[in-house]
Amino acid sequence: MARIVTALADHLDPEKYQLNVWFRRGHGSLVALLEKKGILVRVLDWSGGERNPVGLWRFLRGHVNHKFSILHQHVGGRAVRWISRYVGGVKIITHLHGRVIEGSEGMIPAHPNLAGADQIIATSRTVAEWSGVNAQVVYPGVDLPLHTCIHIKKHPGFVLGVAGRLVPIKGIKYLIRALSIVKTSLTDVSLEIAGSGQEEEELHLEVQRYGLTNSVKFLGWCENVPYERWDVFVMPSLEESFCIAALEAMAWGLPIVGSNVGGLTELVIPGKTGWLTPPADPTALADRIVSLSSKAQERRTMGLAARERAAFFNTKRMCRSIEEIYQTLLAD
Repeated sequence: MARIVTALADHLDPEKYQLNVWFRRGHGSLVALLEKKGILVRVLDWSGGERNPVGLWRFLRGHVNHKFSILHQHVGGRAVRWISRYVGGVKIITHLHGRVIEGSEGMIPAHPNLAGADQIIATSRTVAEWSGVNAQVVYPGVDLPLHTCIHIKKHPGFVLGVAGRLVPIKGIKYLIRALSIVKTSLTDVSLEIAGSGQEEEELHLEVQRYGLTNSVKFLGWCENVPYERWDVFVMPSLEESFCIAALEAMAWGLPIVGSNVGGLTELVIPGKTGWLTPPADPTALADRIVSLSSKAQERRTMGLAARERAAFFNTKRMCRSIEEIYQTLLAD
């Protein structure tokens, strides 16, 4: 979601579009990044949807004052669309980013209520089919770096990498358990974890529990993920609508070992750009990692194929597809 918004900020013609980005709540890194780009950003402090009349009023008042032509909705439910319809004169796009809601009890299947939207965008075919409506698939995109891991990695050892939010849905605890299995046959292997989140403390405990303190490094949130240090990118998610981190790793020329779930199945071609394993299965994950560790030429071949595939999912293509939707709606 963040990458899509920042890419649009970079690629849309400012002579045609004045981009305003509103957040329901929070003052995180994305707010600061967009403000640095000169984008008009507003934080509404609105949680609870229609159950929060103060938040509703802030959104309504701002909507009336700005007279938007298009509302491109990435989060929020029917209250956002209801108010936009009430104000009138605005075309509404709802952008679907996932099939589940992450709650304290784990993953909860989401049930999309898409009434009031003029156009639905889905981040993958998986999400489009789940939506039950005629959603247009627009894959997220990345730009290819000038260099690749294939040519610049020089450090010793076999290094695994994972990047993402440190939350249960990402399945990182299963990667830690897989690493403990890998270590029984491959001693010179380590894991770097780029990201932050609510599960970080528990993951540290998991590392200690399996005696992997010297083999696992937590990098925290990284504005520039160090893909160039890694040999294989691992994404052990329990669910993924797409997985922009895996796409970035592919753009760097890394083979992927990921879970056979959601949008990852549309991104990774098993046997060509990497491998897919059943989710929550440390043994299957470890088997693929060990296999790749001893096959440098296979890793290189897969990495080159991964980079070539990543070129299809480029930022310009994504922004062009979204702008075409904007233009179609504005022409109605």
